[in-house]
Amino acid sequence: MRPAAAVPIVSEAHFFVAAEEERLRAMHAAQDAESGERRLEHALVVTNLLQKQISRITQDVMPTIQEAPESARRDEAIAWIKAWLDLATAAVAEWGGWQERLVEHVGRARAEEVASGPATERIRAVVEEAQRRHLATEVAVLPPPPPVRDPAPSAGLASPERPPPRPAPPAGVAPASPSAPARDAPVEYEALLGQIAAGGVELRGLARKVEAAAETAGFRRRKDAKLRARTFQALAERVLADDRLTEAEEHELLSVAHALGYRDDDIASSFGDLLNRLLVCRINDGRLPEVTSPRLIAKPGEIVHLETRAELMKEVVHREYRGGSSGVSFPIAPGVRFRTGSTRGRSVVTGTSLQAADAGVLSVTDARLVFQGQKKTQESRLDRLTGFDVYTDGIRIGVSNRQTASLYRVDSGIVVGALVNVAAQRKLYG
Repeated sequence: MRPAAAVPIVSEAHFFVAAEEERLRAMHAAQDAESGERRLEHALVVTNLLQKQISRITQDVMPTIQEAPESARRDEAIAWIKAWLDLATAAVAEWGGWQERLVEHVGRARAEEVASGPATERIRAVVEEAQRRHLATEVAVLPPPPPVRDPAPSAGLASPERPPPRPAPPAGVAPASPSAPARDAPVEYEALLGQIAAGGVELRGLARKVEAAAETAGFRRRKDAKLRARTFQALAERVLADDRLTEAEEHELLSVAHALGYRDDDIASSFGDLLNRLLVCRINDGRLPEVTSPRLIAKPGEIVHLETRAELMKEVVHREYRGGSSGVSFPIAPGVRFRTGSTRGRSVVTGTSLQAADAGVLSVTDARLVFQGQKKTQESRLDRLTGFDVYTDGIRIGVSNRQTASLYRVDSGIVVGALVNVAAQRKLYG
């Protein structure tokens, strides 16, 4: 992709260009950084500048493009901005997630020092560089002052109640086409979606703003649906990068989902995998769900957090009979035969497989796991938990009063595992 400084019209947006140059330097430097703190510094610069650039597109870049007459240069600038927005939306989620992992690696306290120190200084230097370039440009194009005249009072002075007449365009330059704003509308709409993904928009009135921008952009329904889905996915990746979902982040995510036209049922049907991840991150934040009408008869004060269909699995050993032979017989006298080479066969294990021994419902409470099957019932108390293994579609539970660990196949082992982890820690450590 061409550098911003080499793109017509875009190169005149000094902050955007300066930020783009520093952001690319930080991206390359992050690959070679040896310490976690240096990598975090570069990641902070990248994510911060990305968010600022997405915001500045509507403030700096688009007004410059709108003021330019229709030409190949203008079309080139619009095409570049569209391609840049596609890359930036993906980069916000990718680098935001890496940044959160680095914060966990170096520690929150040290991460705040890095953010308020070297990273802030580098971003401030970008602002200063943009101001310097802007000033240099103004000096370079500063027109000579007009000659001093003393016009008569009636020499065409505009009335103070009315604005001065619009100056005619310079010779050889056609006036801007009335369709120019409409051609810019798709870029502005994608810039708005980029701001939403980066988290830089006001949530109040966002739905009306999105619908108005989408209508002006005039995208086909399928194209618009893809843009909205990509925006929601990018926002979710950024919010869930630290594997936690706070109440404020959940409010932002749901507000944006509704502003993009998604109902709760739409989220469940269109983003099924994301829904489980949202639930896990909510659990990691300490906000556990509660079942209002559980199948399990709970004990006094017991809270049922989840009930899901489950199968109790057992390991089945497969064997086959090998090695048996009756040998060879031959006659040695009339009516007499001699047999040799006979061997006995033996049973050989050829493998194992998991089969469902029972089917029913697995309930997870704040004190125990209870499997209620058609054939048997199993209870695993959290205060006797010795360990558990989590699989995408199952969970293995070991308790001190049972010799063999119990393996359950469920719809989402990740969700059940997250609940067991938080509930067990609360039960054991308060």
